[in-house]
Amino acid sequence: MFPRTRRPARRTAVAAVLALALGSSACAGDADPVHAFPDAALAACVAGAAGLPATTELFADRDLAAIEELHCDGLDASAPIRSLDGLERLTGLLDLDLPRNEITDLGPLASLPRLSTLTLTDNAIGDLSPLAGLQLFDLGLSQNPVRDLAPLAKMPTLRALGLAAAQLTDISVLARADGLSRLDLSGNAITDVSPLAGLPSLDTLRLGRNQVVDPSPLGTIPTLLILDLFDNEITAVGGLAEAPLLQELQLGANPLTDLTPLLRVASLVNLGLDETDGTRLTGIEQLRAAGVSVNGLA
Repeated sequence: MFPRTRRPARRTAVAAVLALALGSSACAGDADPVHAFPDAALAACVAGAAGLPATTELFADRDLAAIEELHCDGLDASAPIRSLDGLERLTGLLDLDLPRNEITDLGPLASLPRLSTLTLTDNAIGDLSPLAGLQLFDLGLSQNPVRDLAPLAKMPTLRALGLAAAQLTDISVLARADGLSRLDLSGNAITDVSPLAGLPSLDTLRLGRNQVVDPSPLGTIPTLLILDLFDNEITAVGGLAEAPLLQELQLGANPLTDLTPLLRVASLVNLGLDETDGTRLTGIEQLRAAGVSVNGLA
């Protein structure tokens, strides 16, 4: 019999083809680094979050997708962030904090499906529509010239909302924000608080430095624990006496004369009267005798 011959060349060729195919597949799944961020300040901040040098300009998608938290305070940088272009590549982002920058366009954030906490305090944001499809839990928009709150009605997951000093007068959209537990509306020009009356989960509400005259709708909020009404135009507090769980109340710098209706708030623990002349108020001693801590009197 003739000895069986081997064909190493053919096997080697097959192995080479397989190796080439596998190599091509690996390359296809690992794209070349790209110049992702036109804004140099944003690029430097992202580089820091990814553990890369601040001067990094080219980023691999795998590095960007691994970032879950990004904090870029404009005061800590050599220049403020103006553009968020490229941020849509951070597909794993959960927590984004961008205070004190010069951001106007939130468009790139619409492509961040996992984002749950967003803080944009002190920017130049007017249009919130890119946020409408996000499942946010905590949203900070204080000190922005917000034009329209309608997109917030499309966020059923929202639990905490900051809109202090946002040039607001109309808060009717918030009547549909049923999930809110914490709301800060300080420093606006709000007069009508009735849209908040039906919020079933609200426990902390800050309305200091507005133009509220009648706070009585707030007395119907069943879960309200903390209420700040400092520096408004309130003359009577009878409507607040119906708040079933209210524990902390700030009423300083209001033209009040009679606090005795608050004796009906059995849950009240602390009453703040900062910048208030106590000699013009009745009911202070009765409240103290009932165990309420009254503080801040001028």
